[in-house]
Amino acid sequence: MKRESGAPIKVLYVIPQLTVGGAERMLCQMVTGFDRSKVEPVVWNLGDPGKFSHPIREAGVPLIERAPLGRGKYLYLDALKFISFVYRGRFDIVHSFMFGPHWVDAVLAKLASDVQYIVARLEVQLWRGGNTRLGWGERTRNCLVTHSIANSQAVKRVITEIEGYSEDRVSVIYNGVDLKKFPFPAVGRRARGGPFRIGNVATLKKIKSQMTIIQALDVLVNELGIKDVEVVFTGRSDGGYEEEMQAYASAKKLMPYIRSLGEIDNIFAEIRQFDVMVLPSLSEGFSLAIVESMAAGVPVVATRVGGNPEIVLPGQTGELFDVGDFRNLAKILSRLYSQEDQLVDMGTRARKLVEKQFLLTNMVRQYEDLYLELFYRRGIGP
Repeated sequence: MKRESGAPIKVLYVIPQLTVGGAERMLCQMVTGFDRSKVEPVVWNLGDPGKFSHPIREAGVPLIERAPLGRGKYLYLDALKFISFVYRGRFDIVHSFMFGPHWVDAVLAKLASDVQYIVARLEVQLWRGGNTRLGWGERTRNCLVTHSIANSQAVKRVITEIEGYSEDRVSVIYNGVDLKKFPFPAVGRRARGGPFRIGNVATLKKIKSQMTIIQALDVLVNELGIKDVEVVFTGRSDGGYEEEMQAYASAKKLMPYIRSLGEIDNIFAEIRQFDVMVLPSLSEGFSLAIVESMAAGVPVVATRVGGNPEIVLPGQTGELFDVGDFRNLAKILSRLYSQEDQLVDMGTRARKLVEKQFLLTNMVRQYEDLYLELFYRRGIGP
């Protein structure tokens, strides 16, 4: 597609929802942060309006919110509308944030024109548990992908070693944060008084394994006798997992030590009240919640999965433990509880690492540079 000299690259982003979530927040930060002389973003949200719809519109980014890839009786008509929109919009790139082995948007985008189709790869959940066999959905999509953007080296390893992507078709761009939203330092127990506060920033669901935190809390309270402790969950409930957590906590008489806030507006203000943030996920690509916590000067204790070890540096910015090992988690938390000076030092190191490697401005610039590189590499620029 030929563009006038100096014209911005037109990018259509396709995402299944704009509710709470790391991928949704990252997309919002990205499209509202671009230099519009370089990148002209348009967002197509396949779900209902969500938390991030308003800031995207407020920034003047065109936002479409309807389901052109639905499953109803008008599926074929919807598909034609999507093809027509991509063609008439003269987009240079379709950047998909669809999760899992989604292929429909890839096929439709390619039918529309010779558009470059890029996928954001933000997780390795598809291959958790040793599964390495590609289904027809993955094979179809991967054949159509121009370039894949991984959010960690761990994700890149998965899609090159398992899915067969060549190295030159994959780039790593880490999530970034706006430090202005994270006052520093965090308000630790010494400054605010009150209990030792263990936070968790994630949707309450099995893949995030918050039950591991409650099991560790059981050890802290009922075995080690540490009573001035509080666990704070900040995330919406998904699939009945919260009820399972509550049943276990009630049986162990732990409910007085737990606060579940649900989805809250000002997550940043809550994070800086944590003494430590715990992310016991079964699988992660690269957690934005980790970056945000460290930006606030809060050290992180996380499972040794995905991209977590690329930012959680044991003894420096936090600690790592194996999936499901709640006793080791309890041991780590007990040590940090009694060594507040080390906790503060780790929080300071965490903030400095974010300042050095994980700024939002750096992330946005890397996306701009990659789009330009891909655009002109094909010889279709001015």
